[in-house]
Amino acid sequence: MACGDIVNVEIKENNFIIITDEQILYDTLTDNSNPQLIKQALNLQGFDGEIIINRTLKQNELVAQDIEKLKNFGLNVKIFQ
Repeated sequence: MACGDIVNVEIKENNFIIITDEQILYDTLTDNSNPQLIKQALNLQGFDGEIIINRTLKQNELVAQDIEKLKNFGLNVKIFQ
């Protein structure tokens, strides 16, 4: 993993928001003191806001959730690929 793996960021309401759908990237960024290290690095660049790291679901995870919801309604769901 490298800094180039962080490709979706926003600055909103004095928050630096990192968004990823990669679990390993999310786990690494949120591990131990990493959020504080990111905050310190951004402070050196003049940013004094908060760091927020969000994980979104991948398309296949969203589809799996939708299928489970449909099954909970008693529907027989078949997937064709």
